Amino acid sequence: MAARDLIFHNFWLKLLSLVLAVMVYFVVHEMQRGQPLLSNYQRGLQQRVFRNVPVRLIVPAESGKAYTASPSVTVVTLGGSAAVLGALVESNLTAYVDAANASGAGLSFSCPIQVHLPPGVVLIKIEPAQANVRVLDR
Repeated sequence: MAARDLIFHNFWLKLLSLVLAVMVYFVVHEMQRGQPLLSNYQRGLQQRVFRNVPVRLIVPAESGKAYTASPSVTVVTLGGSAAVLGALVESNLTAYVDAANASGAGLSFSCPIQVHLPPGVVLIKIEPAQANVRVLDR
């Protein structure tokens, strides 16, 4: 087969395959960077930052131990329509650490900070995302 035929035989299929391969490359590359691909599907969404949202600690009731979480406050970035975010008050947000289901069996372990969100609101970012939980001696 001639070199010309290697390139031009089924040319449109080869070109389509190249375009799809480039698109897959960029999707995987963006996912590895940790950035949402369509991060601005939020283009239609407004963003609002809530500083000093208190972090509550959920602990097993039967443990009889005292726990403390650090940090005690977090910064939460939310997205939503302007009307929903405008009506949202910082005191309506609940950030919490669930130490009841923690897998770390020691005096200190790390747990993700979670946020309970009202309807129509999406979580964009929590800073810091983890809290250090310590078991205190009584």
